[in-house]
Amino acid sequence: MNRVTVLGRLAEDAKGFLVNAGDKEMTMLSFSLLDYGTPGQKKEPVIIEVHFMNDVSTKLLPDLIKGKEVLVDGFLTRKNFTTRSGVEKSKLYISASIVEFTGCSTKAEGGEYGRNNYDGCY
Repeated sequence: MNRVTVLGRLAEDAKGFLVNAGDKEMTMLSFSLLDYGTPGQKKEPVIIEVHFMNDVSTKLLPDLIKGKEVLVDGFLTRKNFTTRSGVEKSKLYISASIVEFTGCSTKAEGGEYGRNNYDGCY
């Protein structure tokens, strides 16, 4: 099983979409992270698409804004699709199981969010 962990900044505000997840409807978040690679090396950032679907997605959406630094843990997923012009394409994205804000300092209202609820991190 593949596993990936990325620390980066949101390239734009996250977007939320309602999707069917088995027998219920859930909010899936989609956002892009800027990963600057190894510290101290001057490189163009890599833009990585992230999808996150969890019971707390709706609560996270307002805080996932452009420039916010987050740690994402999950696995790489490939999506195959056909464009409107009929061209077959595929893309890789991270299917996140954990989204954690870095530099958090206060406990979030409403209890636990994801794996870590200390210091207000999701």
